[in-house]
Amino acid sequence: TSGGAWSVYPYFGSGNIAISTQSHLFIVRPSVPFSGMGSSEMGQQAALVVTTASGTVRVHADLPVGTIRVFDAAGRQQAEWLGAAGTTTWLVDDWAPGVYILRTEGGQQVRFTVR
Repeated sequence: TSGGAWSVYPYFGSGNIAISTQSHLFIVRPSVPFSGMGSSEMGQQAALVVTTASGTVRVHADLPVGTIRVFDAAGRQQAEWLGAAGTTTWLVDDWAPGVYILRTEGGQQVRFTVR
């Protein structure tokens, strides 16, 4: 038999990912957390949380995080906006299903999935 994952399920609310092989099931935690720390203009750390639901992506930051860019899995920029403090919501109904990477000006990266 050949190795590798047969199926991957990254949609748990906990952030855990289920990976199945021909003979095993693994539950793993991503090495890049779905919420984390980014730097603000004032040098303080900003908590950043990304959630997805029914055609929308919400980003919540407790401090401004500067320019935010979103890239698709091929590295093409999908969106760009200014990351102010508070919650920002975008409509992603016209985005292709898949994994996207959100990058803040301070270097924080957060992965999210559009279904």
